[in-house]
Parts: sequence; structure tokens; C-alpha cells
Amino acid sequence: MRYVETREALKDKKQILKSYSKSTQSKLEFFVKDILDNPRNQNSIGNPELLKYSEKEIVVFYQYLGHYQDK
Repeated sequence: MRYVETREALKDKKQILKSYSKSTQSKLEFFVKDILDNPRNQNSIGNPELLKYSEKEIVVFYQYLGHYQDK
């Protein structure tokens, strides 16, 4: 399984690794691993949308921090 991280996701990941607790960092790692291990399972922790029209399976992470951070 291949995955891609957008610039926003990479920026979020860098901030998490720099500013957040080890617990939060390990949750992020667990979340990413679960999505990559179960990309079609809607019951996984990330609730991924089913892949459609895909010959090659590539998961795209758009961001890791939610929109609540800007409030």
C-alpha cells in the first residue's frame, strides 16, 4: 500500500512531532498504520471512504490536525 501526504499533512505532522506529547505522537502512528493496513474497512478507526475507480491503491493524507485548531 502506497501513501502520499500533502504539504498541509507534512506541516501538521512536523508540528505534532515538535509540540505534542509522546502519547499523541503514538496515536498518530497507530492511526496511519491502521488506515494503511485496512484501507477498505469502514469500521477501522479512521473511517476511510471506500476507494473507487482505483487500479493502484494510494492513500492520500490531506491533514492530521483538524479544523478546530484555528479557533
